[in-house]
Amino acid sequence: MCGKKAGCSCGGEIGGGRLCGVASGPQQDQTLAAREIERVRALPGIVGIILRPNPTLDWTPMNDPGSDPIWRAPFDAGLPIGFHPSPA
Repeated sequence: MCGKKAGCSCGGEIGGGRLCGVASGPQQDQTLAAREIERVRALPGIVGIILRPNPTLDWTPMNDPGSDPIWRAPFDAGLPIGFHPSPA
């Protein structure tokens, strides 16, 4: 994750203001991931959340109701979700 001190927040010196940070949380613990998203939403330069599409909650798919906290937190924070692709 990036912040102003790392020089990678939006508008920072490195990258001419084009480098922004995305946050990632521990998907194996949905509640902890949601708390991490809530924590980072106010950090400078964080513009989104990145998730892995592989199942991590007892091998259930991402649309399982148990994953609701990890969907709700970015929505409440106003942050878009991006997926990191993985080979099939």
